[in-house]
Amino acid sequence: MTSPPTPASAPTSPSARIPPTPQARESSTYASVRRLLRATRVSRGYGSGHGRVAAVDDVTVDFDPGTLTAVMGPSGSGKSTLMHLLAGLDRPSSGGVTLGDQDLNALSDDDLTRLRRDAMGFVFQAFTVFDDLSVAENVDVPFRLARDVAPADPQWRAHLIDALDLAPLLARRPTEISGGQQQRVAIARALVHRPSVVFADEPTGNLDLATGRSVLALLAGLAPTQGCTVVMVTHDPAAAAVADRVLVLADGRLVHDLPRTDAATLSQLMLAEVAR
Repeated sequence: MTSPPTPASAPTSPSARIPPTPQARESSTYASVRRLLRATRVSRGYGSGHGRVAAVDDVTVDFDPGTLTAVMGPSGSGKSTLMHLLAGLDRPSSGGVTLGDQDLNALSDDDLTRLRRDAMGFVFQAFTVFDDLSVAENVDVPFRLARDVAPADPQWRAHLIDALDLAPLLARRPTEISGGQQQRVAIARALVHRPSVVFADEPTGNLDLATGRSVLALLAGLAPTQGCTVVMVTHDPAAAAVADRVLVLADGRLVHDLPRTDAATLSQLMLAEVAR
């Protein structure tokens, strides 16, 4: 385990911090998003016998509400598999994942789908916005997909759209806005239902440097201001440097659990892991 390095400061922008509304600070809805995400001795293997591969191997880790955690590792280290297990997109071979008092292993596929819909938000590298919907309709996708989901809180929705500078774009289609704007649409969609956890998989991979820094600043502001847990998978040391905490995986195992760490140190660490 490496010794704690000098903290790095996160990039900032006018829309980097999304403060909760006064109503959100006081409401039970806002408080309810604060649920601990925990993986306990989680393993995921593929194949059998001598050909078995442990994509994730005996990982135990907690993700506290109100924090941004970056998950790094060389190609094939298991970081994406771990995120899929944490999100209930895959089931572990052994061990378990809990979100608050919900044991993901004990849930049926339908119940897992509902949990992801209601308590999780996802931001992917490819944005995954719908070209045939307007920006406003894309933001409201979580409510359009299921009739039994409570309608959006209009104050929270308006606050989120304003904080992400989306108000002038609501009537446009994704093909009429930039990549950075599309990623902000994806972030708004991930947050509009106030999830407990936001999973971001290489969220800056398809963005230019300036737009990527803006998106990272937004993600860095989500956790402390909204009380949700943000888990970001990335190979980029500069992206990981904005996180409160950095987990490094190698060969499916958790090999480093670091506080906020500067990009240069993370780059050296990753080079050392690749060379092992």
